[in-house]
Amino acid sequence: MNIGVLTSGGDAPGMNALISNIVSLAEESGHKVFAFRCGYQGLVDNDIIRLTSDLTDNIFHLGGSYIKAFRSSDFMTEEGFNSAIKY
Repeated sequence: MNIGVLTSGGDAPGMNALISNIVSLAEESGHKVFAFRCGYQGLVDNDIIRLTSDLTDNIFHLGGSYIKAFRSSDFMTEEGFNSAIKY
């Protein structure tokens, strides 16, 4: 199974810890995690990266969101939304 993760809106404490834990638990269960970078804008732009524990094991101390949070005005349009729902 593949799991998709995105962060949207403003940053909040614990986002990177959550991302790291999602990746760790998914890998233990044999699943893959993909991140849509920059929130919903990543869905619109097809900006997807594979997250692995090699990338996320040491992100707890970083501020913000490792995969970037973003308020997407493109997603709020019909064209942007239709582009995003393909994924």
